[in-house]
Amino acid sequence: MSPSAAVKFDVTQPDLDILLDELRAQGCQQARVVKVSELIFRESIRRKCEVPHCGSYGNTFQCPPYTPDMKQVAAWIPEAYEYGVVGVLVTPPGGMATPGDGNVMEVMAKAGKWSAKLSNVVGKVESRAHALGYYKAMGFNCGACTWCGMWTRKWFNDFASGKNLSACTVIREGICQNHRRARPSVEPLGINMPEFLRERGLIPKTLTFPEIATDCAPECPFYAFVLVG
Repeated sequence: MSPSAAVKFDVTQPDLDILLDELRAQGCQQARVVKVSELIFRESIRRKCEVPHCGSYGNTFQCPPYTPDMKQVAAWIPEAYEYGVVGVLVTPPGGMATPGDGNVMEVMAKAGKWSAKLSNVVGKVESRAHALGYYKAMGFNCGACTWCGMWTRKWFNDFASGKNLSACTVIREGICQNHRRARPSVEPLGINMPEFLRERGLIPKTLTFPEIATDCAPECPFYAFVLVG
């Protein structure tokens, strides 16, 4: 990567094209520029973290109730940003279906692996935007933060057996050991990214919880979202 550019306040199309190419280079099947004014905010999206209650709720600083209030987010993002980029990773057909033995935790652990993969994509694209001069660039994940060992098979086995789940280091000690990589997902911020992407033909049918049989499981999209400036 070339040396960092001077700080930029106006987003240019050539720079957006560079970030789109970076998303594709990281494996995203779809990559698109986002006009922030077109984002959709829904309180119902945030509430999906609570109903049914997600195991990450309250166990990581990147999830509710620690994430910013949706109304605050809906106010400051359009005020501070005009453009962003989004990339979509799509799982193979049936790859997120519940196994024949009904072990839902197994498929949720698979979701954790995809979320971890996407987190790396977000970090690389965000860093590339910083290098281009966009000092405000800010990335968001899809799904739970996995950097402290959450959403692994062991974590879900503990969850299913009623054991105490490990909380992230921010909650225990006030310091994130992975602060350069950990990012909140768009869902607890109330950003309805699936609706936004579906209206533009960028994703297949979306699964909220992949608790369905293999023969009817479509592809499942995971999306990286980076605000640029």
